[in-house]
Amino acid sequence: MIWKLLKQCCTVNVICILGLCAIRRSKKILKAYFTAKIEQTPPYVHNLKRLAEECSLLDVFSEEQLDLIEELVPMNIEARYPTYKEQLLKSLSENRCKDLIIKTEKLCYWIKQQL
Repeated sequence: MIWKLLKQCCTVNVICILGLCAIRRSKKILKAYFTAKIEQTPPYVHNLKRLAEECSLLDVFSEEQLDLIEELVPMNIEARYPTYKEQLLKSLSENRCKDLIIKTEKLCYWIKQQL
């Protein structure tokens, strides 16, 4: 998957691509949490806020975690469609991507601790 994305966006900074991977990782960890805690197949949705709500995590997220989810929701949806992906990549600076990666790592670590 990452190689396909690199070929499509070969002029884009690799850190921005890692930022997109961080967005997808947050969705995967929420779905893993859902499966582990609720013992059902997670819903087929891309909306991270809805996934967090289905996991009953939305009410226990810190303000920073809620802000991150709010920031990632539109990015997660935009990253799925080629038309929006290019616009999204242009809007991501290196510093913003680094920030997203760090915050997403913290969120994923926190979710794992809740298991």
